[in-house]
Amino acid sequence: MKLKRFCYPPTASVIQKHSPSPEVVCHATGFFPKEVMISWRKDGEDVNEDVELRETLPNQDGSFQKRSILKVPAEDLQKHTYTCVIQHSSLKEELVLEVPKGGGLMPIIVGVLVALIVLVAVVAGIMVWKKKNSGFKRAPSSEGDSSSDKS
Repeated sequence: MKLKRFCYPPTASVIQKHSPSPEVVCHATGFFPKEVMISWRKDGEDVNEDVELRETLPNQDGSFQKRSILKVPAEDLQKHTYTCVIQHSSLKEELVLEVPKGGGLMPIIVGVLVALIVLVAVVAGIMVWKKKNSGFKRAPSSEGDSSSDKS
């Protein structure tokens, strides 16, 4: 009797993180057997520096997951093409994911923060201006003067 060997291919994603330092995460999950290779390329050349390869972890369904983290300045992501390369026994050829060149959400977040700071400054300025110009000045009253003349 032959034992059936199951192979499940990985599904993968690339995520850009911007804090505390810019990095790109390549995450492979749902694969079996456990052995997998995740590597990085910059313009087609292997990258070995500033790479953190995490341990392979089990999923609840018996498959596995693994991630690799590449620390790379945002400017480099714009200038060069970075790819995450995954090799697994279930794949006929390596799985290659390109890191998007777009700045991600960072420009949007910065824009919203700047707008909020400007808004707070404007509101504070208006409040200070109103407080300065709302001194309790007694308005002249013509009724009070005319009533004293009648007595």
